[in-house]
Amino acid sequence: MNIEERHESVSPHTSDILRKAVAAAEQDAKKLDMRQWLTSADGTECDSVTSFIQFGGECGATLCLAGFILAVAPEESRQKPAQCRSIENLATVVSGLSPEAADVLFYSDNWPEAFESQYRAAPSPAERVEALRQRVEYFILTGE
Repeated sequence: MNIEERHESVSPHTSDILRKAVAAAEQDAKKLDMRQWLTSADGTECDSVTSFIQFGGECGATLCLAGFILAVAPEESRQKPAQCRSIENLATVVSGLSPEAADVLFYSDNWPEAFESQYRAAPSPAERVEALRQRVEYFILTGE
């Protein structure tokens, strides 16, 4: 696949940040957990940007795709208006995704069945990241 290929509805910025987020997940596959926005090392489940800043980088914390988008986004992009207090909302704004596109990417239950079942059945963190990578690439190429 040509890395430049993308659906007309997916901007170069969006495809770039999505691929960077997946690459970050590949570097620390044990951190990927699509079931929660953020889980701190002590098991606290969070969905706020404030919690992301506090716990997102700690050893043992887990992140979903939206959390990895924030992890690779420039720090100044985390300083957004009040409507972006949640990880989901800020990651949507930072990535340039529409709310509808974010909904189908950020919730693995909304993924096409092939990707969702691949993620669910993955026996290792690396294979869960591979399922995420395939899902993101499918979105970039199809806009779906």
